[in-house]
Amino acid sequence: ERGLKESPESASYLGDKRYNRQWDDVSLDAVARQHQHRIETLRELNQIPRDQLSAAQRLNYDLFRWQLEMQVQGYQYGWHLVPLTMREGIQTADQLGSVLQFQSRQDFEDWIARLPAFPTAEDQSIAQMREGIRRGLVQPKVIMQRIPGQLEHQIVSDETESPFYKPFRSMPESLSAADQETLRADAREAINRSVVPAYRRFLKFFTEEYLAAAPEAIGMSHWPDGAAHYAHRAKLFTTTDLTPREIHDIGMAEVGRIRREMEQVMRAAGWTKSFEEFLTY
Repeated sequence: ERGLKESPESASYLGDKRYNRQWDDVSLDAVARQHQHRIETLRELNQIPRDQLSAAQRLNYDLFRWQLEMQVQGYQYGWHLVPLTMREGIQTADQLGSVLQFQSRQDFEDWIARLPAFPTAEDQSIAQMREGIRRGLVQPKVIMQRIPGQLEHQIVSDETESPFYKPFRSMPESLSAADQETLRADAREAINRSVVPAYRRFLKFFTEEYLAAAPEAIGMSHWPDGAAHYAHRAKLFTTTDLTPREIHDIGMAEVGRIRREMEQVMRAAGWTKSFEEFLTY
């Protein structure tokens, strides 16, 4: 319940409509409060006698504790200060509308009510990114230089061309023609008043401040505590205690194994030319 309340967007993705008029609060204060609550939750969880739980409950316990520990450990590295990549972030916020079900008038009204709150979410992302600049946590320029085009896609002169308008292009027949027109007009006004100006402001910040701060170097090695941060990300996504070097070595060993098997197939087929020529063939 706390997670749904803290992340209205996740709640919407899961089909919980209670928070359908809100965006996630990603302000620095909110993130700090969430971090502190996780510390307190972990402390409370550790007081529960694990050995008195059933096997299924122990599994839940272990998974929950691992999740909390990873979140608490990760906070120090400031990944929340890198809120967008070329695939996700505020520049693709409209995609939430593509997964929601728009069946009733209330569904459309909730989406319209969400739009005027968008500039606040945008300002919060800017605050995160400025803090990221201050701490030297900025994605490489080779990635970030793709973002302006995505932002420009959101800055439309015709509100009906906005990705945020997509739910109104095909509305259910259960809504009267008058209701449909009213909802569409309200959506166009909200996009014009709130969404487009917010993206215009964000594009200015991004091109003038953020992109200029993006490093030419790739990877995380140049970030403060970059090696430790990378090791934490590796642990998060593999759920192992392997080091990045050990994971890399496994990958290289697999590449070698697969290459040897391919060469066996090549020889079995009677191929006498090069490996590269065999791939082309």
